Amino acid sequence: MHKKVLTEVDIYTGEIQMPKGFDIDRDKIRNDIIESFVKKNRVNDNPQAYAFDDYVVPYSQPLQWMQDYMRDHWRLDYGRTLVQKNMHGNVMHPKEKSWTRHQVDPVDLLNSPDYTFIYGNFGFPEMGAKGAGLSAVIGTWTTFILLIGYLRYKSAFGTELFSRFDLPNLQKLKEILIGGIPVGLGNFIELSMFSGAGIILGRFGSEVIAANGIALTLGGLFFMVPLSIGNAAAVRVGNNVGANNMKGAKYSSYFSLRLATICALFMSLIIVLNAGFLASLLNDNPEVIALAVTLLFFAAFFQVADGLAMASIGSMRGYKDTFGPMKIMAISYWGVGLPLGIILAITDIITDQMGAVGMWAGMATGLLVAAILMVRRVRKVSTQFINDN
Repeated sequence: MHKKVLTEVDIYTGEIQMPKGFDIDRDKIRNDIIESFVKKNRVNDNPQAYAFDDYVVPYSQPLQWMQDYMRDHWRLDYGRTLVQKNMHGNVMHPKEKSWTRHQVDPVDLLNSPDYTFIYGNFGFPEMGAKGAGLSAVIGTWTTFILLIGYLRYKSAFGTELFSRFDLPNLQKLKEILIGGIPVGLGNFIELSMFSGAGIILGRFGSEVIAANGIALTLGGLFFMVPLSIGNAAAVRVGNNVGANNMKGAKYSSYFSLRLATICALFMSLIIVLNAGFLASLLNDNPEVIALAVTLLFFAAFFQVADGLAMASIGSMRGYKDTFGPMKIMAISYWGVGLPLGIILAITDIITDQMGAVGMWAGMATGLLVAAILMVRRVRKVSTQFINDN
């Protein structure tokens, strides 16, 4: 894990050290922080302070300014966090107090293939932030080329990809848009709930942002299992519908629901039993780990609710029902999950402000509502197809 240390004193002396690849104007950063956060006071009013002309900076304040500035201007809330360290370079315990200078560590949490290009390993030049973009482009194009090769040479159906080019069929194009646009909007609705939660939680500081990122990262990793079951359900149900085997389609949809539930429960058990260990793999700050463990319990619940929802969505796509799931997502995520999370996190309308825990409780409620409504719709659609045929 690549780390560079920043100290609050360095902000004012102009000796800021950042990971290579981040082009910064040290004077501008120092002036921006001072102009944005420092209140006018006289030096004699506060002996434990840094003095800048007529400005006085409380000794403990620059760390928070640095965290806020880096989060706002360098987007370190995505894949990076700021970890408090004492003067000896050790991660500070949540209850530890230090009136010596603190240190701030930008820690790379993603630890992705960017390792090669960002830090210049395996004979490649060190490219910093540009290397992250390059690795993303290479990964995307590699995936595309491999998929084209698979379709061209390995397809079980003998697909002759690019063998001829025809003008767009407006009727087919209309069918694709009718089915595809609701799918895209549904994905946007779900992602916007989690993104909106991240924006709201940004006000609580870097430790909350880091814990939220850990829970999302690990929850998303385990979520790949029920997601794949949902994708498989779409294929199986669609094949049966195309073959006019409506009972087989219903059996496939119900089987996918049961399988997704079993797998999701297993994933949830792994998360609950190993929450502390999993969180510690991504961060070494005890306070961040403690909050991440709490959020991971919600992520464990997400697995079951999301597993049922994804299996239901896949089944309904096999029935060419994409508008219904989109409406359910809008109601559940925008109408329940995100608003309730905001209310619990930053207001005292229902209870005292709950911060990140309240936000995740709200999202969990939204996901539960979505799962219930999705399962009900699968039953309705599958039964209707049997009755109509």
